[in-house]
Amino acid sequence: MEVDPKVFDAGSVDDETLATIETIEGLLAEAPPLQEQVPSEIRAARARGEGVLGSLVHLEDAETRKIPSPAGSFYRGHHGPVAR
Repeated sequence: MEVDPKVFDAGSVDDETLATIETIEGLLAEAPPLQEQVPSEIRAARARGEGVLGSLVHLEDAETRKIPSPAGSFYRGHHGPVAR
């Protein structure tokens, strides 16, 4: 498989994606550095559904799928159409 290197050029990224990236960069820049946080407090926040990007949003029609891999299966949330 060959990938066209142009897909990685800044000009190839659409405006909506650029806006999303800028939003995420801004949120991460405002967050306290991970290495300065207490691991048990990070774990507790994640268990409550809190994170750097805000609280988790659970979608009614989302599915959790079991994905097989050479290293063993793992679970992944999925929402939206499925290519089969």
